[in-house]
Amino acid sequence: MMDIDVTIVLVALATTCTIVMIGLGFLPYPSRASVIWSAGFATVMVCSYLLVAADATGTSILRAIAHGPTLCAIGFLWVGLRARRGRDDVHLFPTIGVFSVLTIALALTAETDWYGIVLRLAFAVGGVASALVASELLRIKKPLREMTTPLIVAALGFAVLSAVLLLDGISRVAQGTWQQGEVDMLALRALNELAASLYLVCALVTVLALTRAGDTPATTHQITDFRLIATDRLGRAKAAGDRWWSLLDIRLDDPVELLEASSARAFDRVTSRFTDDIRTVMPPEADIHIVSPTRHVILV
Repeated sequence: MMDIDVTIVLVALATTCTIVMIGLGFLPYPSRASVIWSAGFATVMVCSYLLVAADATGTSILRAIAHGPTLCAIGFLWVGLRARRGRDDVHLFPTIGVFSVLTIALALTAETDWYGIVLRLAFAVGGVASALVASELLRIKKPLREMTTPLIVAALGFAVLSAVLLLDGISRVAQGTWQQGEVDMLALRALNELAASLYLVCALVTVLALTRAGDTPATTHQITDFRLIATDRLGRAKAAGDRWWSLLDIRLDDPVELLEASSARAFDRVTSRFTDDIRTVMPPEADIHIVSPTRHVILV
């Protein structure tokens, strides 16, 4: 009865977190990162319902399948953080591929003695992804650093938990007691689902704050490149007595009022049109630096 109660709590939390993330995060502040994070919460929500269905039907394979995508959601957190940081190589498809293989392996071994080993390996991979989440969060600077603390604690805690499970598996192999099917692992089920529930809440607090704060406008590398180019060209122009170079700072008027008076989708169309108009008007030799969707600096 206790396991069923924990599963119901996980279903309720996963559903609530998904609704909150989409309603307060993705829809008002659409971005590549918020899409990935919303997909992660939705994945956990679907898997929680699969656990309920597995309990109702007594299907070990269905219960085993639910663990893979749930762990993949941790990978989505890491991928979303990389997307927010402005990285092109966010590794979305490799992440999905790795956890898809683990999900298939869990399903194939659910009713065999190999399930315990495969599950521990899957949790180990999830622990690595969780440690990567913590490392990405530590890159975030103030004033958002304080909002990352809940997820950092949860990520490191899960990484430690996965390491403990892996060490337990190694110990069982050494003792010759490694044979465990899905039914034999039910003793850990309440602990796993409780950990998932805590992780969900901590993840929601952090990623919702990051989503509403907006993506990192530009990477340090991009800012440095533009500054070097602008400084070099203006310096050479000054030395040559060329007075025709200008640095333009173009901003969209009243962006906050525009966002409040329209939907997020409409505001996105306005900022996209703003960028397109600037690119159309400026000559090909102009250097355009996008500080934010509503502000562009141009050296022309």
